[in-house]
Amino acid sequence: MEFSVNIYIETSRRGPSKGPGKYMYVLEYILKDGTPYTVDGTESFEETRENELALKAIIAAGKRLTKPCSIRIFTGCDHILSTTHNGWYIEWQKNGWKKKNGKEVRNAALWEELVNVMDLHAVTYTKDEHSYKRWMREELSKGG
Repeated sequence: MEFSVNIYIETSRRGPSKGPGKYMYVLEYILKDGTPYTVDGTESFEETRENELALKAIIAAGKRLTKPCSIRIFTGCDHILSTTHNGWYIEWQKNGWKKKNGKEVRNAALWEELVNVMDLHAVTYTKDEHSYKRWMREELSKGG
């Protein structure tokens, strides 16, 4: 693919507990001369969980891309990493967003939207450290 993009995701919530939270993403385009160009976004929610925040952040960043890209998504969300690395979302989609046991997938609408938004792209997910992490966490910790 002609365009190379990194998407960095950070959330203010950790784990499955529900409460107020926000996400931040940095979308980094690698220009033809090798220099990065970045845009970022953030959104807050009254009642949410880490998984929801990370999914919403990836979707919001992905919607900014208008051409097919090779995307590397950096996230610390273990659920997203295990789901994508194990291909569970593919099975869920085939089963009408239900698990093998017949129960509905939590955040099924977000997973479906993520699949649709990223369909145009070649996507990989990683937990690798990145240079934006500290700044993003500082931004998320600010009030407002």
